Amino acid sequence: MSNFQQPEFIATYWTHAGKVTPLGAPELEASPHDFRARVEAAARAGYRGIGFMHSDLMSIRHRYTLAEMHSILNDSGLIHVELEFVVGWLEDGDALLACNEVMDDLLDAATALDARHIKSRS
Repeated sequence: MSNFQQPEFIATYWTHAGKVTPLGAPELEASPHDFRARVEAAARAGYRGIGFMHSDLMSIRHRYTLAEMHSILNDSGLIHVELEFVVGWLEDGDALLACNEVMDDLLDAATALDARHIKSRS
């Protein structure tokens, strides 16, 4: 008997976002496609998890609550959630304040969505 466990792939944000500007202005980085449609497409493609950028999460929250998002993720079978990114945590002043605001948003989402990672970059 083999102890091999099938890998569980995660659809990174760039996999399901569509035509966006990576690391661009929030309105250009947030996906133009519906959250539910992206989650369901990732699940149909065999992914077991999905990632979201902060700008996308803030855009999604105009239509869905965190509780609704959690339900949609669970209903589709996506069990791994990753959130991106925290930037500026080594800075001072306004950059650190902006970082703290993003971190607060991501921590709220991580708690509600049972996220396994919050990614950062310096």
